[in-house]
Amino acid sequence: MKPLMWGLAGTIVPGTSFSNTSSLEMKLDTPEHSGDKTRLNDMEALVLSCHKKSSKSSKSATKVMATLFWDSRGMILLDILPKGESVNADRYCETLDRLRHAVRRKRPGLLHSGVVLQHDNATFLTAKRTKEWLGLYRLDIISHPAHSPDFHLFGPLKRHLGGKKFEDEDELIGETHGSYILPYISTTKSPQQIMGSLVKNYFAERLGKTPDAVYHVSVMPCFDKKLEASRTDFFSDIYQTRDVDCVITSAEVEKMLEKEGTSLSSVEDHPLEDLTPDFDPEKLMYTHKGGGSGGYLEHAAKHAASVLLETHVDSLSYKVLRNQDFQEVTVSVDGKPPLKFALAYGFRNIQNIVQRLKRGKCAYHFVEIMACPSGCNNGGGQIRVGGEGMQKERLQEVEDAYYRDMEVVDPFQRKDVETLYSDWLGGQNSDKAKEMLHTQYHEIEKSTSALNLKW
Repeated sequence: MKPLMWGLAGTIVPGTSFSNTSSLEMKLDTPEHSGDKTRLNDMEALVLSCHKKSSKSSKSATKVMATLFWDSRGMILLDILPKGESVNADRYCETLDRLRHAVRRKRPGLLHSGVVLQHDNATFLTAKRTKEWLGLYRLDIISHPAHSPDFHLFGPLKRHLGGKKFEDEDELIGETHGSYILPYISTTKSPQQIMGSLVKNYFAERLGKTPDAVYHVSVMPCFDKKLEASRTDFFSDIYQTRDVDCVITSAEVEKMLEKEGTSLSSVEDHPLEDLTPDFDPEKLMYTHKGGGSGGYLEHAAKHAASVLLETHVDSLSYKVLRNQDFQEVTVSVDGKPPLKFALAYGFRNIQNIVQRLKRGKCAYHFVEIMACPSGCNNGGGQIRVGGEGMQKERLQEVEDAYYRDMEVVDPFQRKDVETLYSDWLGGQNSDKAKEMLHTQYHEIEKSTSALNLKW
């Protein structure tokens, strides 16, 4: 029996799980309603008291629409509808994407068992777009009953939000959606995880194998890549395998070679695997503009300039701000607002960006962030040499190696990339492209125990 996931009238018990796809109305009460704390209006709405810091005039309650999915163990997903938007098939499919990631993270193994959603006949639930999404991820549907005991939801929801006051809609969304920083993080997967999708999906298919029959190892300059590869978002419930099975750092590779009594210079060269039909074996190595941390700012700025400002930018001018790890780029043309970008490496500079976001004073349209000072070339997993001066020289050598004797290419002009989009992903904006190339980030759930309480 497949676990059952259904609407605002359900619970998940062992062997039979369920959640709800109905919408709940949340009201942010202004001063005229502020005498009430949290109250429940039968099965219609959850009313939250909201106190404005300074308001001389009384306003009617502001409504915030939410779609909820929960079970007997607690809430799985609370998805807030952005202001000014309405629920349609595209929006609902985005919610289902979030639900799939939430179930994978909070209820490991449930997706592998198969999930049945309970839907009524609302237009966005029966739309072709929704049916295609459900077919893609193999979710079944059963009809909604004539009556629905939705009141089962309100106990856990009241316990979660009861007694809390929200100054405005943003504060409510911050409570229900997690950290305020999450909505600003790009959903594009890292190069390691995109390669994981490529190897376990595209390459395995070309070999005639299932993803679990391919063991994927990556060599990275960063220990945190091990944590990234272990995220449940990058685990296949169907095949019980990860996109990246093993991550080894550069320093660990050196130790492995030392243990074997050899070095890279004495290892015989081996040709790269032919991943695509357009693969050129004569060009084994090439690089891109933007440095050794991925060149995100470089590519985002140039692409944004071509689309938004309708201008071609050959090179960018970087302005150093507080230090070498905090730089700014501005792209402008006459008659249009300028585009502003920044790179912030190291936690001190990252904290500066986060504080600007929190105060609503971050003027940048895009920020390239790396935890390590000097970026990935100086990652914690890189091979180290003795002395600070020697390490700086080694870092410069590593950065120079990215451009020494290697062709600099434009990814937008790569034929093999175009082939992958058409043959593997079915286009740049397809559902499969979204699945293979994008991810989501989640707030770490806080736990209360005797170990973390302040006595």
